[in-house]
Amino acid sequence: PYTQVVKILLTAKTKKDLSTFSKTVITAINTAYGAYMQVEGPVPCGRQAKDFYQQYLLIKSLDDNMLKSFIKTVAETKPPKQLTVKIIANPYSFI
Repeated sequence: PYTQVVKILLTAKTKKDLSTFSKTVITAINTAYGAYMQVEGPVPCGRQAKDFYQQYLLIKSLDDNMLKSFIKTVAETKPPKQLTVKIIANPYSFI
């Protein structure tokens, strides 16, 4: 039933920062878009580097307009300095 899938890749130098931010993102999505979107994850990326950690969230959406609004909000919101956020629309590979 989901029409679109978006992958959000989160990168941080510490596991604590990554965990805290991913929980914040999940809570925000469930609060603002819970009726239209489902969050899968966080899932650690396959291979971890020594100097940073990565997780991804898979966002499944029932409504294209809500997904556009969500992506716009994420793109316009500056993450904390110690984190980077990358949005990948309609990912074919989740690795």
